Amino acid sequence: MEYLSETFKVILVLLFTGVLMIVFFQLFKLYQSYREKKIIERVAQLMYTSYSMIHEDGFVLEPVDATRFKTIDLKFVNSVSANLTQLNFFLAGDFNLAKTDNSKVNFPVFYRLLFHTSGTMSASIYHSKSNAALHKVVEFTTEFRGGPMFITSNSTLIAKLNYPEAILFEYQNAHTLPDLLNHHRNRIEQFKAASAKEIEKIHTEEDYKKHYRRKTLIEKQFRGNMLKEDMVDELRRLFFKIKKEQVLQKIADRIIELRSVSK
Repeated sequence: MEYLSETFKVILVLLFTGVLMIVFFQLFKLYQSYREKKIIERVAQLMYTSYSMIHEDGFVLEPVDATRFKTIDLKFVNSVSANLTQLNFFLAGDFNLAKTDNSKVNFPVFYRLLFHTSGTMSASIYHSKSNAALHKVVEFTTEFRGGPMFITSNSTLIAKLNYPEAILFEYQNAHTLPDLLNHHRNRIEQFKAASAKEIEKIHTEEDYKKHYRRKTLIEKQFRGNMLKEDMVDELRRLFFKIKKEQVLQKIADRIIELRSVSK
């Protein structure tokens, strides 16, 4: 009888342990599901926010004092600016991509803008943050009358985005600022020679604002009609740590849902 009693106790312990394991497993699955849902929602909201920023009346370029932005590396910004002035650029000003009543998001984005004395290109210096990494970005932009727009950038992060056909973005791993500028200049000179199109000149802040509005209209239309498979490809490049294809699909579905609600 004592043997049977001990055996029964062992069985009870095993059963109890088994139940605990099942409960733990179910709780772990729930946690994983909850964590996955949080990731999906967070990434979807992040991407949708970036889409929401592309609104012709949602944001304006607001002149700012650079010292307001505590997170930027002003030493880097001032160094690049000084080098650009030696390459026939002049300072247009420091700007924040500022929120208006038509936009749902509000966070500071610092831009330093410079224009080439010929009016054929603008240069922008800004920071983009990805996780803990701070990307120091320099871009050159030229717009041809009636399109397209050429953008040459040193940012690997921005290069992972999808772009409409009217915006010809190219990442260039240039070792120096003159190298990046020369690559951009070669691109626009080759296109101009082949197309005989005229460049939309930018001499003033007002010229740039008109250019910026045209650019945002193109991007808004493109982002608003992006196909799910293209969205998933972009997500795969941007969020390479998300290994599950199913999660990427769900993020894209959530972005499309958010996008349709806002229309």
